[in-house]
Amino acid sequence: MYYEINIAKRNAKGEYHHYFATAKRSITTIEKAEEIYGELSKAFPEPEYNIMVSKFEKIGSLIDVNTFKNEKNNN
Repeated sequence: MYYEINIAKRNAKGEYHHYFATAKRSITTIEKAEEIYGELSKAFPEPEYNIMVSKFEKIGSLIDVNTFKNEKNNN
């Protein structure tokens, strides 16, 4: 799991456009997300900037290695 913080900057028309985002490896806990969000919100204040936080979860599953080998050999 990781959190991504996106910063958008408002243009002259009042529209927000992507400015930059944190990397996947940068924020891996909610505590770190809160800390970095706090720092970024001071450095990039509203309404000139818009800060969004997203949470991404990775899902894995167990596989039967023998089934995997059979599928590989049949292709």
